[in-house]
Amino acid sequence: MRSRRRGAGLAAPALLLALSVGCSAGEPTDDAAATATPTADADESVGAAEAEEAGAAGEPVVVDLDEEQRTPTGTVFRVHRLEVDDLSILVDVEIIVAADEGNITLNSAIGGTEAVIRDDQGNEYPLIPPDDNRNLTLDEGERLEGTLAYQGPLHDGVQSLTLYFNETGNPDGGGLMNQMYPHFTFGPIDIAG
Repeated sequence: MRSRRRGAGLAAPALLLALSVGCSAGEPTDDAAATATPTADADESVGAAEAEEAGAAGEPVVVDLDEEQRTPTGTVFRVHRLEVDDLSILVDVEIIVAADEGNITLNSAIGGTEAVIRDDQGNEYPLIPPDDNRNLTLDEGERLEGTLAYQGPLHDGVQSLTLYFNETGNPDGGGLMNQMYPHFTFGPIDIAG
């Protein structure tokens, strides 16, 4: 996957993190190559009902989601797909920061907790952030599209996962802190069928 960006934002991604970043206006430019763990093609993905069978066979568990959340000021966060393999959890996302929102940060303890996935047993899997943008800070009007990688492997017997960004923030609240560190929670996502 190639990393694309326009203006300030994310540059060289971490080993398992591939990002395409660009402003909503104009075409992004290709200026850096990135290495990512390949994901299965869309026709190879399984629904939650088939996930347990795929996981038992040693194959990656892939769940198509296409869930969307919006902040009161207009930032959009979409989670398209989740893949669990032997080493990591990969999440395909798209984030569009509202043009008049200001900068947002998605992986900072200031916003509550750092970006994390938590399973139904209470185990946590931290985000593997890019070295040059560890807080996942995006500028107003910026668009991020790519794959976020979380440290695995999963513990035995996990049935579901929940993604948290700025967990202790107020999902419905306004104010400068909620604008700068917006709260998003996706899940629980059934991975066992």
